[in-house]
Amino acid sequence: MPPASPGQALLAVAGYHVFNGDGTGKDFVAASINGQSIERQFSDPDRSVFDITYTVNADCSGTYTVLGDGASFGLFVAPDGDEVIVFGTTPGVVLVQGPNRRVSPK
Repeated sequence: MPPASPGQALLAVAGYHVFNGDGTGKDFVAASINGQSIERQFSDPDRSVFDITYTVNADCSGTYTVLGDGASFGLFVAPDGDEVIVFGTTPGVVLVQGPNRRVSPK
């Protein structure tokens, strides 16, 4: 893996989203930048938990925001609801994640 250039960083993220169906939810995330953990340790030393709000439009596009730090993301939900793709919309954040498969019943 090449070293990051000045002003750049290597980001690794793993986790999952919980969308409650009412515009609220949670992100469960483990992350590091340049190999160093950036966890906000709420209840589990290896995971951060963030409250989120979200909207999904009739055309399957949407947005979600991480409460507390204000990071925002775009969403594209598959028409059958079985997958979602997340992309960063906060200036300076480059992120495309997915497709993420639904793992719970509808």
